[in-house]
Amino acid sequence: MLMKSLSNELWRGEENIDSLLNNSKRNIMNVNKLQIIRVLKTVMDPELHVSIYDLGLIYEITVSKEGSVKILMTLTSIGCPLFTTIQKEMEDSLYTIQGVTSVAIDLTFEPPWDTDKMSKKAKEQLGIL
Repeated sequence: MLMKSLSNELWRGEENIDSLLNNSKRNIMNVNKLQIIRVLKTVMDPELHVSIYDLGLIYEITVSKEGSVKILMTLTSIGCPLFTTIQKEMEDSLYTIQGVTSVAIDLTFEPPWDTDKMSKKAKEQLGIL
């Protein structure tokens, strides 16, 4: 497919082959939300030992075409001292995804977190169901 795309562009008189190759490589490595979610499901809350995704701490995931990832999240309590630990593990894990160029994690407490945001799996793990 890459060669066909290059051939078509060259046939139309495109002269910048390096630009075409770089754009094609970038398109092959596009990051999607599903990849991000899979990785976030491996990041555990250090106290509860349940994934931060299943706990419902992730409110929004935005991924740009350039591979920039932005996450809006919350914590189980405003005074949680473990944000920097969770943030570092998230960043380290997200950078393992091919194509991720930057990671920004924003913290919010609106709306406040509650157990209704947890997945069924997380509730079962914590004995809530």
